[in-house]
Order: sequence, then structure tokens, then C-alpha cells
Amino acid sequence: MIFKTEINRIPCKCEVALYSPDFEYKILDMNNKPAPHIKELIDHNTHLRLLEEYKIEEMAEYWGH
Repeated sequence: MIFKTEINRIPCKCEVALYSPDFEYKILDMNNKPAPHIKELIDHNTHLRLLEEYKIEEMAEYWGH
């Protein structure tokens, strides 16, 4: 699943590769290209926020929104 997000006010996308038991993802620019320069900005709180955003997106997709 890929969802839109922001990291340090930089628009980007998060591509979730694995959710359980670990939360693994790639950060992409808005053109779906890998963005390691943005991923370097992720701290623990941002990681937790991305996990929450993923859960919300997953529920919305499940319910058809």
C-alpha cells in the first residue's frame, strides 16, 4: 500500500512493505521514486505517526473510502 504523507513538511509517499510483526516501509517522492534524503529525516515520533497513518489508510481501504 502507498499513501500520501508529509515528513518535516515535505510532501511524499510511504510505501508499506511489511506491517506484521515489524513496520517496514520505503519513502518515495511524489513521483514514486525512492527518496532516501527524506527518509533520513524520520525520527521515532515520525515513525509512530506513519504507522498510525497506515492503519487509518488500511481501514479506509477496507471500508471502501
